[in-house]
This record gives sequence, C-alpha cells and structure tokens, in this order.
Amino acid sequence: MRKIFLPILFLIFACDSGKQKQVDLSMYLFDVGLIQVNDVSSLNGGEQITAPHYFTNTAFLIRHPLGDLIWDTGFNDSVYQKPLGQPTSAFYSTMSTTLESQLEQAKVDPTSVKYLAVSHLHPDHTGNMGLFANATMLLQKEEYESLFMAEGGGPEHLKDNPTIILEGDHDVFGDGTVRIIRTPGHTNGHQVLWVNLPETGPVVLSGDLFLFRDEITSQGIPLFNVDQGATEISITTVKQLIYDTGAQLWVQHDSVQMKAIPHAPLVVR
Repeated sequence: MRKIFLPILFLIFACDSGKQKQVDLSMYLFDVGLIQVNDVSSLNGGEQITAPHYFTNTAFLIRHPLGDLIWDTGFNDSVYQKPLGQPTSAFYSTMSTTLESQLEQAKVDPTSVKYLAVSHLHPDHTGNMGLFANATMLLQKEEYESLFMAEGGGPEHLKDNPTIILEGDHDVFGDGTVRIIRTPGHTNGHQVLWVNLPETGPVVLSGDLFLFRDEITSQGIPLFNVDQGATEISITTVKQLIYDTGAQLWVQHDSVQMKAIPHAPLVVR
C-alpha cells in the first residue's frame, strides 16, 4: 500500500463565499441502513427515554470536476439479507436496499471513485469500503493505525488501496470546496466533512460528532465516546465553523432531517 503522511493544516474559512472559486459540485445521498435504538441513554449522555429511537444511516458521494469522493459507506450490503440483532436488542439494524444497487441506479462506478473517506471506523460507517477498490483512502492517523496496525494487519480488501494519512484538516481537491475537519472524541481519529455546494451552500456532514439535530444547542455526549473532553472541543470547533461559514449541519443519523433531503438518483447541488 502506498502511504502518504500529511501534517496538520490550519485551514482558513472565508466568510465571503465570493472569495472562493466557484466549482461545479454536486452530491448524492444514499440510504445505507436503519438503526432501531431501544435504549437511547448510551447515546445522549445518560438521559433515560423509554420509546425506541430510529436513526437513519446515510452515505454521500460528492462529485467534483477532479473526481468523486465517497463519504461513509454504511452497513455492509449483506445486512440487506440478514438484519443485525433482534428487534428487542439494544441496537437493531436493517437495510431496505444496498449501496451497490443505489450506485448503479445513479450510474456511478465504485471502482472509478477517486477518494474514500469515512468519519470513523465503526461498522455502520465502513461496511462497504471494499466496493471502492481503486480509491485513495483519506484517514486520520489514529484511524489508519486502528485499521491496519492492530493484530491481523487489517482487512485484505483494503490493503492495496493507496492511503493519505492525515494528522489534521485536509483540503481534498485543493480549491477549498471540500474539506475534511479533524474532530476527535467519538473515536481518536474522528473527522467531519465540510462541502460548499453551489446552490445549497456550505454543509457539514456530521459523522457521529452529532447524533441528534438539537445537539447543536444541547449536547448529550455518548457515554462510549473514547474522550469526552476531546468531544467537547470538537463540538466547539464545528459550531465555530458553522458560524463562520454559514453552513448547515447535516446530522447523518437524524431520520427526520435526512429523509427531507433528496436521495439518489436525485442530485443535490
């Protein structure tokens, strides 16, 4: 595997969108699973809620003139045939369609996708990474080490992918339109994505930094986050980014918000 290390970069976000070069960006959203959570207390900082909560699972493909970027890949498509857990389990996950079939419907060849980035390595975000056999992976150093340097050496189907190992923020295409932002806390190498769409405007794709839309004002940090303090710092960083750039926060697991945004084969611009 070819590995490239990039040092920490401190990106400056221009508040005046007119200063940024206009690029013909578009985005596809994909339904990559539904998660039924029967005990939400582990996700909202310990508050007990008796009714089940339903989380969408969403993947995104950003189309840029210099190539495509896939952001998160959902549960593995095999969950379409075999749900994870039981309806009475703490977490019960299903898929109503596959990512592969949605890519085909949108006329996207996964082997032609240029970049593969995931917010973090939990299985609801990484299940279909193997579809993107030729993509250059963009991972924070901690996530890369967790994936490939543990005992066993990592998944065989990803060992041949070139990898850019990040140690901070990263301007994906070099023009300021698509930026990975380092946001540790949920995992040590968690990251979010900032995308400036020409019609919708800038959006932040949350990964698991936020799980509920109201967390932008009232945050219950999941009890299993690896670092509560780092999570709080990352939340502050993203709130400032949203304020500075006028971005919308798109919470990838929020079922109400995600269902309101057109999904593939419709295009978001």
